Formats: sequence, C-alpha cells, structure tokens
Amino acid sequence: MLTHGRDSLLKLAGKCVAVSLDPIMGWTCDSWLLDEDDVDIAVETYRELLSGGATDEVAEVLSQAGIDLEALLQAQDEGNDRITRSDITELIAAASVIGADGWLADELHMPNVPKMARKKSDSGIDVLGVRLRHTPSDSLASDEVLLIVSVKHSVDEKSAQGMRYKLVTSLSDDITPPYLAAQLRVLNGKLQEQGTAKEVAAKVYFFIRPTADPNKSLVGVGLVDPDLETSLSDQLQYLPDANGQKRHFRAVLVPGLRTLHERCP
Repeated sequence: MLTHGRDSLLKLAGKCVAVSLDPIMGWTCDSWLLDEDDVDIAVETYRELLSGGATDEVAEVLSQAGIDLEALLQAQDEGNDRITRSDITELIAAASVIGADGWLADELHMPNVPKMARKKSDSGIDVLGVRLRHTPSDSLASDEVLLIVSVKHSVDEKSAQGMRYKLVTSLSDDITPPYLAAQLRVLNGKLQEQGTAKEVAAKVYFFIRPTADPNKSLVGVGLVDPDLETSLSDQLQYLPDANGQKRHFRAVLVPGLRTLHERCP
C-alpha cells in the first residue's frame, strides 16, 4: 500500500460514511457524500503522496545547490487536469474500501497512483486487494478473496451515463484472463516483497480460474459532483445482471470535483 500520504488516507477513510442503497440486478449499492473537510484531506493526501517522503532538511540542502525538489516532484507544468483528478479520485476510492468495506491499508495495492508521467494514464486495475491463507494449497478457500476496484469520474454537467458505462465495462469486458494474469504477476511480486512466502503468493494465479468467481469482489466507484446525484442514481437502474458475482457499485459525490485539479499540486 502507499507509504507517502498514508496517515492522511487513513484519516479520510475514518470519515467515510457509506449509505446503503437498494440492491439492483444483483449488485449491492451505496453512496458517500464528501464534505469540504473530506475534500481537503483528500487533497492533502495527494500533496503528501507527491512529496515522496522528502524531509525539509533534505529539501533545504538541495535548495542550496539550486535544486527545487518540490517543484521537480510535483512537476506542476507537466500535469494533465484529467490525470490529476484521476489520481485523487482513486485515493478517495481506496479510502472508501478501507473505511466502508473493512479492508486494511496493508492489503491494498495501487499501482497507478501517482501516475509516473502526469500527462498520460497508465494501464492497470486502480486498486487491488488480496487476502490469502498463509499455507500453500492447490485451491482457494472461501475466505481467500481478490478485491478488484475500478474507479471512474465524470465532469459532465448533464449526465453520468458515460461514466457508468465505462465503469461497468472496466469490470467486465476489460478483465480478460491475459489482462488479469498480468495484474496478478505484479501483485505476486508485491506480496513477496512484503515477506509472503513464494508458495503462498503463487496462489493469486488461482483467481484466474472461472471457478474462482465467488472469491472475487468487484467494486465500481463512480465519482461525480453532487449536482449529478440524481443522474447517477438513475443510471444505477441500467446496471447489468451480476450473474452471481460479487459486484458492488459505490456512488461518491465530491463537491467541486470538476475543478478539483485546481486545488492540487
């Protein structure tokens, strides 16, 4: 999980209040309305994330050599407004699965935040989480779970339709076996870096099996400005049948989302 900005992310997670909505087509649904204080914490999380753990002392030493470390790390002139919003909305989504769904920060991986190049988006599942028993096995137990979180936001002023469609697609058509295998390869490496035994970490590849669908939890997090709440609520009626899979849609309302990038580094 993230090291930089971790405390602020956990603070935001502690403020998450997800309100349950009626289930639709086998999907469980809820919503979270952020307030201005929540948004401030999210922005601070992103700021700390970009700081890369540099201390004031190190920054001062470099400044004496004419190097502005903060400017280099934030690369303000290299940013893309959409990418900046994507980064911070993914942090908000991660805070929600910690605060509302009971996942631990150490169980989550966010390979795409911050974007290595802030002018383009990287490929990859936005948030991955995994729970494995610490014993080798040739199958998955019922309590071994792979969490897949896809995050989309919209700055459209009239409808959340496009965002809902892209979010659903990212949790269905886009998750092909080759794509999932590539993501699990990275996850396997992260687990081993954290000290998980090789034989245990290798079990992540069992999630590719069609029979592992009950062990996968798919969460779509859609973020819009509060004035699109009704549109997003209406769009939930068009969710496809979950076909027995564990699927969850979280509607997140973020005040000032359309201009959120202006508050970020």
